[in-house]
Amino acid sequence: MTDTLRVTGGEYELTSSAQGVGVVAIARRAGNRYAAKAAARSAPEGLAPRSFTEQRGDNYKLSADFNWPGARGRC
Repeated sequence: MTDTLRVTGGEYELTSSAQGVGVVAIARRAGNRYAAKAAARSAPEGLAPRSFTEQRGDNYKLSADFNWPGARGRC
């Protein structure tokens, strides 16, 4: 697994990726990949998430966007 944290001013982005190898790659075939990305900004209260995305293989994807001023989220 590889994790990368990028900080630019008050913006943060964390990405993770993994590729199955060995027995996992054989058992899962095309579904042995994993990727996730989270973005946030620095706020007076702490970190305020902006978005999150997770992908597992070819058939599973999850995402969420956050709207702090409107106090709403979207999945």
